[in-house]
Amino acid sequence: MGATEVKGDINGTNQIVRMLLPKREMFQDELISGEVELTIGAPIEVYGMSLIFMGQDYVKFIKENNPDYEKSELRLIQEFKIDLHQMFGVVTNSSSLILQNGIFKIPFSLSFPPTAAPSFEYEKNDGHVNIKNYILAKLSFNPKYIPNSNLPSEGQIVVKQLLIIKSIPAVISL
Repeated sequence: MGATEVKGDINGTNQIVRMLLPKREMFQDELISGEVELTIGAPIEVYGMSLIFMGQDYVKFIKENNPDYEKSELRLIQEFKIDLHQMFGVVTNSSSLILQNGIFKIPFSLSFPPTAAPSFEYEKNDGHVNIKNYILAKLSFNPKYIPNSNLPSEGQIVVKQLLIIKSIPAVISL
């Protein structure tokens, strides 16, 4: 499977966040490596960046002569905060950072949390169950730098990529 990319922009401006993963299908014990790329077309004040593992559980049962049961739940698995000051070698007392025009690449390599369930899907006539896992890149910024912004005091842009996490094969020796 080739590299995958997801991207989002801020209010149609040329401020773009992209997440690139060489692959999105892996075993539970593999490292997830990739890169977040920020394309900054005009100066922007950023508060922080996080990589977040999320899970989504979905269950639906179909019953004859009874209402169907359906439930979907998102769960936070783990969040990794990226220190942008350290990443870009900036020393300041401020919690925010002004990024000037340019392309900024932030490589990452993370272990998928061992407590997270592998991807799973089951479907029959009477129901459907699936477990999905995602990695998200979230950039928090000050919207006062964005033209015509109606955002509150802190804006966020989030890009989300589906991961296919396979369980580790069991080895039994006798």
